[in-house]
Amino acid sequence: MVFYIQDSDDVYGTFGFNPLVEQSIQSHLDGRFLSLSFLRRGGTLGQVSLALTALYIPAGPVDPGRARDGILNATGRSVSLRFSDGQEAAPLLDTVELVDIRPPIPSISPRFGGALNLTLTVTPDIANGEIGFISNTTLAVVEPEDDNATTVFWSLQPLGVNRDDVTLDDIQPFSGSVVFQSDRRVETGSLCGIFGSNVENQILKAGFTSREIVILENDDPGGEGEAVELRVLRAQGQLLKQLVRYSVEPPGSGASEFYGATGILEFKPGEREVLVALVAQADGVPEVGGDGGRMERAETGGWRMERGERRVEGGERVNITVRENDDPYGVIEFGQSGLAEAIDESKGDVTHRAVYPVMRNRGRFGEVSVSWFLDPGNSGDVGPTQGVLVFREGEFLKNLTVTSLPDEIPEEMENFTLTLTNVTGGARLGSFLNATLQVNENDDPIYFADPVVVRVEEGGVANFTVIRAGRLDFVATVTYRVEYDDASPTDLALLSEDTVLVYEVGEWMKNVSVAVEDDDVPETDEPFRLLLFNATGTSPGAPPPPRKLCVSVGDAVVYGADTATVVIEANDDANGIFSLDPTEKAVKEGGANNFYVQRARGHFGDVNVFWRLYHANDSLTPLEDGEEFHNASGSVAFTTGERTRPIVLQAVADKLPEFNEFYVLLLEVAEDVLSEDDMSDVASVTVLRQQGAFGDVSVAWEIFSARFPEGLPAVDDLLLAGSFPDAVELRPRDRRHHSGTDARFFPRPARRLRYGGSRGCTRAPGQLHPLRPHGS
Repeated sequence: MVFYIQDSDDVYGTFGFNPLVEQSIQSHLDGRFLSLSFLRRGGTLGQVSLALTALYIPAGPVDPGRARDGILNATGRSVSLRFSDGQEAAPLLDTVELVDIRPPIPSISPRFGGALNLTLTVTPDIANGEIGFISNTTLAVVEPEDDNATTVFWSLQPLGVNRDDVTLDDIQPFSGSVVFQSDRRVETGSLCGIFGSNVENQILKAGFTSREIVILENDDPGGEGEAVELRVLRAQGQLLKQLVRYSVEPPGSGASEFYGATGILEFKPGEREVLVALVAQADGVPEVGGDGGRMERAETGGWRMERGERRVEGGERVNITVRENDDPYGVIEFGQSGLAEAIDESKGDVTHRAVYPVMRNRGRFGEVSVSWFLDPGNSGDVGPTQGVLVFREGEFLKNLTVTSLPDEIPEEMENFTLTLTNVTGGARLGSFLNATLQVNENDDPIYFADPVVVRVEEGGVANFTVIRAGRLDFVATVTYRVEYDDASPTDLALLSEDTVLVYEVGEWMKNVSVAVEDDDVPETDEPFRLLLFNATGTSPGAPPPPRKLCVSVGDAVVYGADTATVVIEANDDANGIFSLDPTEKAVKEGGANNFYVQRARGHFGDVNVFWRLYHANDSLTPLEDGEEFHNASGSVAFTTGERTRPIVLQAVADKLPEFNEFYVLLLEVAEDVLSEDDMSDVASVTVLRQQGAFGDVSVAWEIFSARFPEGLPAVDDLLLAGSFPDAVELRPRDRRHHSGTDARFFPRPARRLRYGGSRGCTRAPGQLHPLRPHGS
């Protein structure tokens, strides 16, 4: 039997970040990288493998779940590192393990020592973007069809969330071009960046510092034209020398279509056939397929001509067909490269359009079509989003027109791309297939600022603020009007006779004030509204546009809070003043009589009026029910509009002889009654008690406004956050049944509890049960 003693004293070492070396992110011209150093303390026996996980987490909470891939160039997120036997430090912490353990028994070490996680902040100077081409793929270009030079345009476009911060002070130029002459195969251009003072942080993107441009095969590199080989055969006699003249008809065009259009064939004695080669000339003129000409002999005789394997017996002519060439049906493309248009959003009767010329270059034979589409096409801001342009025979220009659509919704500048695709009729697409459309920033909003509902008393003033957001470089106007609803025009007065608010250049705020008249007429709550409409925008110095209802011109629109409400609170005894009819009345024993309650002034709302009977000689002692009258107290209900309601008093018949007795009927209180319609401003909240239901528990509640967008404020545990003097005893035996919360006894005189926190408002959570009182 063999016994092994496990390793001890960290013979294989403890591993962690090296405290003597700065862990950092280093930036050099050739790239950025993490510089991490690990230290092996204790023993250095054996070869140990250390696993490291590196995560890039964007700005915000340091949460591994937010890590973004594709930033670090390591394979996956984990990197392994080996410490060899005797090695104490390494230049680069998930796991640490022995690579080869001898003997093979579980070991106590190696293990981690110290902090296992390290966070390094990517500072702004390190976070500068890499500079390079967006793509490093080969770019293919086509040599121009004419003899002039062609230009390849290039541009630098910043990417990322901070792309708007890149200016000419950071790098230039932003665009340029490379010119290819008609006789050149390669041209070289240079891109020069102007960097700031912190040059060492400007990094070229590895593998994206150059692009190869290939000019596609052109100008018949294998030779000009396509040859047509004809063999002229001599039949029967072959003893003499024979000359045969040939030509291509028609005489004028044949010579321009073929090299060798006319000539003499010589048959030597004994020679049976002679080969004729005709080469089609590249004239650059688009042509459809047809007869290029006919070849004929000058004299008759028994001979034949042959083209390929086809033989024409005894013929004097052979037809030659020239296939269609030089794009006879046209090359469809935009009129120029980088075609771009910028338009405003259409407003009312003013429509803004962008027109793009689409050219049919080269041939114009036949009818052809090209499809196009707009991307993105679902914004609803531009139309149409797709279509087909049809070129009839001979047509070479079509206009592609798109229109901005009005929506009166504030929007930033929008970019769209128009793309040509899918040609028909034998045409082909050219090089300029994309064009750009920009719809300028539009619809700067005008709206009421909070609060948009104001309650005022009669004789008060309601003030509102109208905000103009967005650009301030033009004159804007907006009109407001009053919708009286339940109010009367005589109840209020606008403090300005002009209901048009004019915002000058740079002005963004206007005030509107409405005064409420004091008229001594009983009235309930009366709402009326101010409505914004007809927002307009004009250039500085231009006269305001004509005031037409619901017409929007310029770049300002009413958007958002377009209505403000003023509520004139109930006034001048709107619910009424209640009193008893002063007429004295008698009630016979066993009989009843009516005593009327009168309602003066306002008659709005439902009101309950309470009454009670008292002894005439003792106004402090009320009667009890059944003492002299069946009902000694009660109430009468007035509904809206009611002016009088009776109180019915019925005397008790007690069969006892009595003199006349006098009593006083008093009205005690009048209360408004909430109708079912008025319950709209009442909210009911149900508090559930889940799990245990033992004992009585008090739950405190508090109302918080919408000013807490992130949720309720922090809750402090009063018992756990406080510190207690010795006089405050801890009594576990007094805990509430089924509760584990500490119970403390506060003897008299009461001691002050000192709280450890600094909050001005603390609350005890529901599970902290109140203590039962003991003794005093």
